[in-house]
Order: sequence, then C-alpha cells, then structure tokens
Amino acid sequence: MKISSCNIEFGYELIGVIPTAYFYHKLGLLKETESGIGSSPLYYFSPNHTEVKGKREFENKSLALSQDVKLPNVNIHRTWLDLSIFEPPPYKEYYKNDKYKYDKPTVCVFNRYNKEWGQPPINYFSLDCLDKIFKALKPSHQIIYWGVDLPDSLQDQNNSMSLGDYQHIKKNHKDVIIFQDIVKDWNKDTMEIIANCERFISMNGGYSILASYFGGQNIIFSKKGHIETREIQLGSFERWYGEFGNSQICYVSDEEKLLKKINQLWVQNLPTMNILMRTARRPNYFKECVSSIQRQNYPNINIIIGIEEGDKATMRYVSEYKHRVVFYKKDSEQPKPPSDDYGRWFPYNGFIDKMLSRVSNGYVMYLDDDDELCGNDAISNIMSQVGIDKTVYWRTKIGNRIIPKDLGEPIRCDITSNSFCHHISQLVKWDNFKRGDYRVSSQLWKKTKPIYIDKVLARCQDIANGGNRQDKKVQNNDNKVLCEILDRKFGDVGDAVYFDIDYADVLEVLKKVKKL
Repeated sequence: MKISSCNIEFGYELIGVIPTAYFYHKLGLLKETESGIGSSPLYYFSPNHTEVKGKREFENKSLALSQDVKLPNVNIHRTWLDLSIFEPPPYKEYYKNDKYKYDKPTVCVFNRYNKEWGQPPINYFSLDCLDKIFKALKPSHQIIYWGVDLPDSLQDQNNSMSLGDYQHIKKNHKDVIIFQDIVKDWNKDTMEIIANCERFISMNGGYSILASYFGGQNIIFSKKGHIETREIQLGSFERWYGEFGNSQICYVSDEEKLLKKINQLWVQNLPTMNILMRTARRPNYFKECVSSIQRQNYPNINIIIGIEEGDKATMRYVSEYKHRVVFYKKDSEQPKPPSDDYGRWFPYNGFIDKMLSRVSNGYVMYLDDDDELCGNDAISNIMSQVGIDKTVYWRTKIGNRIIPKDLGEPIRCDITSNSFCHHISQLVKWDNFKRGDYRVSSQLWKKTKPIYIDKVLARCQDIANGGNRQDKKVQNNDNKVLCEILDRKFGDVGDAVYFDIDYADVLEVLKKVKKL
C-alpha cells in the first residue's frame, strides 16, 4: 500500500501518519510513502519515499483522511490514542551515532515564535527565559538550541517571526551550540543529535512530539489561558505522548514551573520514582490511591496506570486523571506453575511486566488501586535510601496486621507488592502467576543490597474484598474527615475509631471536624 502525509502539519504527521506507516512496514505491507520536503529521514524505513513540494497546511488533514488506508490518529486531539494500527519507528536506535557526543550531558532546547490560532505568539521561550534556562544548565550540560528561524521549505502556513534569539545567544551565551550554525540536513541532523540525548525542553507542537520519540525526559511547556492547546484539557501530553518512545513527559504551564522542573530534574538530579498501578472498575479505591501519591512532597514522581484492553468503565474514570496509561491484554494460556514459588495462574501479575517495559529511567515501586501511601513523606523516605545496586524494603499495614513481621529476607505470605522499591536496571519478571510479590522481592534480595526502613509507608485501604473487584464503599464523610485528621495528628489510626490517646486531644480534633 501507499501512504501519503498529504503535507499536513508536522505534529499531525508524527502522531497520525508515521506510526501507521511503520506498522504496515513491519507487516511487510508498505509499498511506498510520500510527504513534504525534507521528510526522507522520517521515513528511513520506507521501501520508496517521495518528497513533494508545497507548504504544510492544517486543511490538508481531510486529504490524508480520504486515502484508502486508514489513519486512525490523524485527528490528534483525543483523550486516548488508537493503538490498533500503531508502531512508532525506533528512531533513537536507528540514528544513534558517535558524531554528536560531548563531554557533558546534552540538553536540547527547541524554540519557536509564530502566530498561534490566529493570534500573536503565545507559546515560546522569551529571551529572558532563555537566559535563565542557560544560566541553570550551562555549568553541567552542553546545550544545543534550535532557534525560531526555519528554512522556507519547512515552514507551514504560520511562518516564523523574528525574536532576535540568534543574535542574543551569540552575544551572551557563546558556549551554547545553535543548531542553525551546524545544520546541513535539517531533519537528519536533528534526529542524529537528539538520538544521543536524554533531556529535552520543548513546547506544544511538532518538536515536543519528535522529542518524545527519543526516550529520556521531555519537559513540555504550554500556557494555560483563554486560548490554549487542547492537549492540556485532554491530558494528551501526560497520558500518551510517552507511547512514542517511552519518554517521561513533564508538562509545565508557565516559566516559573519550567525553571523549577529544570532545577529538580537536571540541576539537583532528583531521580524519578515510577509508580506502577493497576486498576479495574474501582474508581473510589483508585481516587484514594492517586490522592495519596499526589500528596507526596517528593517532586519527581511518574505514575503509570495499567488498564485491561476494552475496559471502558475503567477508562472513563481514569480519563479524569492526567497520567501515563498502558493497556494490556489478558493471556488466556494457563500453564502449570514451574515451582512452589509460583502460585495459581494469575495473568494480572503479567501485566506488571508490560508496564515495566514502559519505564526508561529511575526507580520502580508497585501500588494496586486499593493501596495507598502513608503520610506525605513516604516517597521522600524511600528515595533517601535508594541506589542502583539496592532494593529498599519497608513495612505495610493490611487491616490490623503489619508486614513483614521481621525485618529480614522476604518470607512467602509475609511480603506484598507495595513494600519494596528497586532501580529499573534490576529487572525481575513477575510472570502470570500468584506469589509474584514474594518471588520478585526474594530475587531482588539475593541480587542487590537490601535496605530496610522500619516504618509503615503503605497500607491496603480495605481487606474486606479479599482481592475481589467490588469497589470501596464511600464512608460517612464526618467519620472520614475525623480519621484523616487523627492520622495527621497521631499517625496511622486506620479505619476503626479506637485509639489510646488523651481525651482532650480527641475533643480538639472533634472541634476541627465540626468547623469543617
């Protein structure tokens, strides 16, 4: 088959055309491709690619949709990406090279300055903002900067406007490499440079999508306001931009948040805590679990949510949250357990292996939707102890029981998935059987250095369901508020309202509840 981009805008092509073309290439069904000037590096996999003249225009979307081949994601403003005909090309692997390597880690900064939605420029990095970015990063990084001026052949209907960035950087930041000074083939050179990079600063538009194909951490800047990109409301940046190349997407809405995030990730070098969370038709449990994560005072947390394919009820409530989502398909095969360390057939544990494949950096811990973190500093406590060669263990509360009973090597039925954390390089397969928490934690104990935190840092919200899928009942609000206040004041008191504390303190708490 032949697939043409019909010269739609660059971002639309990256989302709606290229992953479909590569999908058919992998099946051996792609005959030829066609796109605009300079597009050949994007279609390196095509048996026969043709470049056609003409500006990229939004109006060409209808032409792209009228082709015989189905392009399900050309309508890019969507809550969920259609993954039925979707396979992003492995650009990072293909374009990795020794040409663009530097003594310091590289940060790629992409700027633009043009009309947006018929208005004057809205999303761009001002000269003052660039000064602050460069000041923060120059001591420890090699910065490569894509200026706002594009070649005429690559312009769409919203041509670049003058910002004065080239002259400003030449004068004030001589150690910043300006891409326009080294480019020979715009798209090929861009992809060869960013293939060697793990850190990107971009904004809504084509560059933010292209950078997402290359893994690492991508800070995407886009202002909120009366006129704003629809990706903000839909949660597209956080929910599915990571699917192009397993990027960690960090969306920020203003310059202050941008500079703060740059400082956290690449100046302080705070490692990422990736929290993998499965959920299925339990919105109340899920809400409490996510809330406990959002209350954490550690600033670099990446939530990845696992949902079974076709579970529309779960998709409805998860769509209210802006976090990365991974879909999985339940394996119907039911082999016998290989040993006593494996329990009965349980394909839901195999889902964790697929979620792990979506993590590209940092550390990993596991929460199910009926778990929650205890206190606002649980993640900070864990991250203060982590190391690439370490596994960090802590205590978990299940009803009135605290596990593990003894701080030592994991014991079957005395360990749970929400009570340990490891570096992503220390991978152990969960497989499709019960006892995965014991099996994985035990293997990690043997291959890494175990570190124990003698604190309860997580708990199961309610054990009455025994692992069944019914949702948590909504509690009486006054009692719920009372328990939350007591937790903050006296530590974890659980759901039962019985405690050995001073009566005057109880009265003080009750007064607060009444005021609320």
